Amino acid sequence: MSDRQTTVLFVEDDEDLRTVLAEGLERVGYRVIQAASTEQVLSRDLPAPIHAAILDMSLEDGPARNLLMFLRNDPNYTGLKIIAISGYDYALKAAQAWGADLFLKKPISLARLLGTFAQLGI
Repeated sequence: MSDRQTTVLFVEDDEDLRTVLAEGLERVGYRVIQAASTEQVLSRDLPAPIHAAILDMSLEDGPARNLLMFLRNDPNYTGLKIIAISGYDYALKAAQAWGADLFLKKPISLARLLGTFAQLGI
């Protein structure tokens, strides 16, 4: 599904990781909206549709739970695939409880992320 119409929201407070992966996604044709915090996302007018969201489970302004729930409950984002990411194994259970479609443990490579997108049909 990788074309200019496929939009990904990438929320990660590690700027280096977010930038490297976002640039890689853009090189293969995805449109990427980057943010470092829940507050940055909620203060924007996000475009619809967003096809996928990559959410760091532990952001500087708190857990990504509120953001995940906002995206899940907003009718503008029906069908959104949410990939939760964390460097901690224990975050898997939280990601499942909060309704993420998939959990990836850091470190994450572009190849692994693209494989996950393919798995989810993004």
